Amino acid sequence: MRTLLGLHDLAGGVVVCPAAPGSPWPVLARDLLLALGKTREALDDAGPRSRLPVLLALWLRAEQIRHLVVLRAHRLPVATRAALAHLTAGAGVALWAVDHTSTPTPHAMHWTAAAALLGVARDTARRPRPADSQLYATVRDRARRAGCSWRLYTERTLRRPRDVRPDCTLGTLLQNLTIDARDRHELLLRLHAAQTGLRDEGLDLTLPALEHDTRLLDRLGPRFTTDTVARLRRLACPLAAGALTLAVATDNNAPWLAWLTHNWTDPHGRHVRAYTGTLRVPPQARPMQRALLLDHASRRDPPPNLFVGRDNAAMTGRRLAHRIGTAADLAGLPRSEAAHPTSLCYTAETFATTFTGAIRLRPIT
Repeated sequence: MRTLLGLHDLAGGVVVCPAAPGSPWPVLARDLLLALGKTREALDDAGPRSRLPVLLALWLRAEQIRHLVVLRAHRLPVATRAALAHLTAGAGVALWAVDHTSTPTPHAMHWTAAAALLGVARDTARRPRPADSQLYATVRDRARRAGCSWRLYTERTLRRPRDVRPDCTLGTLLQNLTIDARDRHELLLRLHAAQTGLRDEGLDLTLPALEHDTRLLDRLGPRFTTDTVARLRRLACPLAAGALTLAVATDNNAPWLAWLTHNWTDPHGRHVRAYTGTLRVPPQARPMQRALLLDHASRRDPPPNLFVGRDNAAMTGRRLAHRIGTAADLAGLPRSEAAHPTSLCYTAETFATTFTGAIRLRPIT
């Protein structure tokens, strides 16, 4: 049993959950949601107990779980096992019901063989982290291409580089290049690579946060560390999880987020469009975005707005700000600007560049 429990890995698409003997279907659904990282407080906040199976199916899809292992399955009622089999089949998840018995069962697989197969499936699904040199070259080349486009556009229009670039401002560019950073080391590597790439195109990116006040780096990132993602996963309500994730990723306030429509987002949760360009959502945070999109798609005749309340009405900025604040408290994360109610709608044009001083991008003379 310990070997099978050790196979639990959300990033690898494998969930392992020991079932409580005699659990009715809603109780097992709750236990499986807990195995997906949700907390009991978040489950209570997400709605009535009868909604738990719906949330389970949604989060299995959002997390892109491929294998669900249920231990002590022989102690479950027949109705519970049937409901579980029906749900996993609909979600495209392979169900591994583990019976702890010495009696041979037809068409059953020994647990050691199952563990070996699940281990291979988990390791195949995980993406290896690129080497620093490879990552540096990738970010540098992306910054170089952006700098080339930026320079050509500003030469043609006689506008200052820091003001505008086709589909991207300086803040949006930095967001795209740094949002994937998982720790301080990777953030610094990405920022230095961005400076190098822009310098290759004759543009000098000044970053006072790197030069004389490294404390300001905390305002730029890393945004989605392993701990932050684990805290976001605590949330069971798709709207709360998606709203808080976008607030962390974009720095936009609640009225701006409330104006978002579902067709401004990528169906796979990879990015969201803004007036200043396309803002990225890193891979580790995309399950929260996919859950939000799946929840929106499951509603009957919803408004085009991305954030829709339980009454099927588009959420106002103030209502969404309250929801984001509650979600931050449930996740154990600090409240961002988006959690404060305001009637002003603005786009975080410079991402975190206002705080880091990265507002000077000028041609090298």
